[in-house]
Parts: sequence; C-alpha cells; structure tokens
Amino acid sequence: MARLALLLALAASAALVRPGDPSLDGARVAVGTDSLAVVDISSGALLTDGLVVLETRREGDVLLRAERFAVPGAPAVVADSFALDAATLAPRGGGPDAFHPNSVDVVLAALPLADGYAARLAVHAEPGPGTEEVTIKRVRADTVRTLDGAACAAWRVDLVEDGAPAVYWIGRDRPVLVRYASPGEGVAFVRLRTCG
Repeated sequence: MARLALLLALAASAALVRPGDPSLDGARVAVGTDSLAVVDISSGALLTDGLVVLETRREGDVLLRAERFAVPGAPAVVADSFALDAATLAPRGGGPDAFHPNSVDVVLAALPLADGYAARLAVHAEPGPGTEEVTIKRVRADTVRTLDGAACAAWRVDLVEDGAPAVYWIGRDRPVLVRYASPGEGVAFVRLRTCG
C-alpha cells in the first residue's frame, strides 16, 4: 500500500505535457489501419462480432484519425474523428493548450516511454469546456498477446483518465495500440493479429 501511495505521489508531481512539448515526437506516430476486438475482461469472451477500427493517416502536416465500430453486414459507425497538428499533436480546430480527449494512444506513441516514465497529460474535458489531466502513473516493459496469440513487446502504461484507471499497451517495436483495458467498464480492446 505504501508503494502505491509513493507511485501516485510521484505521478502527481510529474511534468505536465501539453501539445508542442519538446518530449513529443510526432514522427513516431504510426500511420495505418488497426483492428481490435472488444473483449469482456472477466471472462475473456468476445462481446460482439464487431471490431474497433482505428485509421490513422498523415496528410502534409496533419495527422487524421477516424475511429469506428465495424459489424459484419452493417454500415460502420463512426465513433470519433479528429485532426491533429503532426508536429505538436494539438487538435486542429480546437485549443492548442490540451490534447483531443480520444488521442491518448496517439500521444503515448509520441512520448519517450521507458521503464518508470511518469507524466500528466493536459486533455480537453469531454463534454464541455476546460481541461483535465490524464495521469500516467507508471510505465514498464511488458509482453502482451494479440487475439490470435502472438506475443508483442509493449510498454504497459498504467494511467488514470476521467477519474478511473485504464491500461494502454503501446508496441515497443512499432508504437501502435496493441491492447487497451478499462477495468471500470469491464472491457478491453485487443489487437487481432501481429504486433503492428
């Protein structure tokens, strides 16, 4: 318990990262289309036949992200889409003082993740005006499996967003989202195959 309190205290005193921070390297953000299955954390069972599809592309100095849910035999439902300045990761059309709320995996890919890394990310509040902080409590090297069983070298990033714990696994060889878990919601997004 004392170790957890120490980790939380260290994370709370960590640097606040905003768009344009010198620690960010937008060139590290991988472009492409990634498909992840939705899985029940407690049972490991697929929750749907559908997928979460993350499409990231670069057009000049802009990173474009489209997030959609795809279910076989039905039109894809766009969950979110946003544009970021490729160099600073500031949202295009939004204030430059904080990151887009759904761009956390993109921001993590651009950060210098390493064992013991901690930071706070300024993120636009959703819904409404203002900003909130996403606290990166701890980063450590880990191995995580895709849905088909491939073992991927990843950075496990334990953080608190929207007041709840979440875990992102970002590939070490290619910094893409390999897995995401939200214990409070009881779901995980798991990459289907290959490590990225």
